[in-house]
Formats: sequence, C-alpha cells, structure tokens
Amino acid sequence: DPAAWNPLTGEIDYNKSGYPLIEIVTEPDFKSSEEVISWLRQLIATLKYMKIIDKNLGIKADVNVNLVGKNKKTERVEVKNISSVENIGKAIDYELERQSEEGSVRETRRFDAEKGKTMVMRVKEGAEDYRFIPDPDLPGVDISKIDVKAIKKSLPESPDEKLEKFMKGK
Repeated sequence: DPAAWNPLTGEIDYNKSGYPLIEIVTEPDFKSSEEVISWLRQLIATLKYMKIIDKNLGIKADVNVNLVGKNKKTERVEVKNISSVENIGKAIDYELERQSEEGSVRETRRFDAEKGKTMVMRVKEGAEDYRFIPDPDLPGVDISKIDVKAIKKSLPESPDEKLEKFMKGK
C-alpha cells in the first residue's frame, strides 16, 4: 500500500505504507449492500483467522455500483477508498438510490462519510481511463483445476468449518 490521499485536506497519509496490499476482484454477483456486507465480513474473518491480514490495519475498498433490472441499466460507477464495512454499505445504498433517480455516467466517486453521500472525483470515458495497463513485472498466472484442488486440500479448516465441528461437539 503506497499511501492514502485525503481529498478534503490534500494531505497524504503514509501510515500503511509498506504493508502488503491485497486486491480481490469479484464478479458482479451482488444484488444489495446487505449481500456485500455479509460477504465482506466473512472474507475478513477468514483472512484474519488465516493470519493473512492484520486486524489492526482496517480495510480500504473500492466498490463498483450500477443498476441492472427491469427498464433500468446504468453505467458502472466506481467509489474509491472506502475505509469500513459500514461505510461500504452506506456508499452502495446511496449510489443505488442516486442512480435510480438520476441515472449515471461512467465515473469515479468518493464517499464522504460525514455527509453520507458520494461525490464525483473524475469522469471515465473509456477503458484507458481505468488505467488497465499491464505491469511487465507481474506476469499473468493461470491456475489449473488440478492446482485449485491441490491448494484446497492443503488449506487449514475455515472458521465456518471449525465452528460447525464445535457446534456438533466433534
């Protein structure tokens, strides 16, 4: 993690510099903020249990939101650097409401926790605005189904599996 920029003050916070940055990208499978929050809490619990993340560092997430449904399709809006699970839920709810009323353009926004709303940072007109530039130092990785099976077998039991065993008295 390089640093965090505060758009209100213009200051740069280096308190997490040097810590590993985990980027997890999901398919657009979520239908509500409640689903996202539930999934995130489970992910964080699992990562803490496996000692992959330091529980004292917190999280920083980017969330993409767009409406897809009957008679409604909006452009994807990215909300950057949300710093708590609670605020992720609030940002998603705000964006769903805003987009249902106003529609949307492809843009990057930030969430203002004090005001409880998102605000425009920049408009994105094309794929190049998303800065999807391959990094020559990070080669692509293809993981075969056989490798996935082997990795799954080598993982310790998950928090849910451990809890289930505990509840059954085993």
